Amino acid sequence: APSQMGYYTRLIDKLKVVEDAITGNKLNLLEQTIYITTDAGQNATGSGVSGVQRSDYANVKTMPELADLLVVPSPFRTHGIHPEQDVIFQAAPGTGKTWSLQQLVLLLAKKLLESKEPVPLAPILVPVQRLAVFMRDASPAEREGDLLLFFIEKNFSGDEKKMLLQVRSGSVEMAESYCM
Repeated sequence: APSQMGYYTRLIDKLKVVEDAITGNKLNLLEQTIYITTDAGQNATGSGVSGVQRSDYANVKTMPELADLLVVPSPFRTHGIHPEQDVIFQAAPGTGKTWSLQQLVLLLAKKLLESKEPVPLAPILVPVQRLAVFMRDASPAEREGDLLLFFIEKNFSGDEKKMLLQVRSGSVEMAESYCM
């Protein structure tokens, strides 16, 4: 339990204040309201659906609303556990994608830290550019494996790494032994 609670606490400490890239002002992310628009249209080739693929996500307008949906156990997830929930943001440069995702991770960490019920979920922000560099330098076997496991292996260590790997695997023992 200490490694999971510590992970959430470190995320909150790290993400609660961000610096505005233009003004240099420090801003508390919990005081910001970040609005989002969801898309449930066809992908660019017209061969499949892009954007929101579940109706309960279609009306999400803010990061707190998205965080609320992500922490609730869902019948769409294996045995009610929380395997990775991919959230992909696409927008023009400078529109707040990084801030939005930082706020989402911050809100999830805060909810999980305050949760009275165990929730086998650990928010991880995976910057695509960083993952691309890792993939470039990876062996062919690493490139064909699980990208999230690869990211955890390269970016975390000790108890935090062990805890994230347990959450990633959906370990029932982890859900019972870690109070989230």
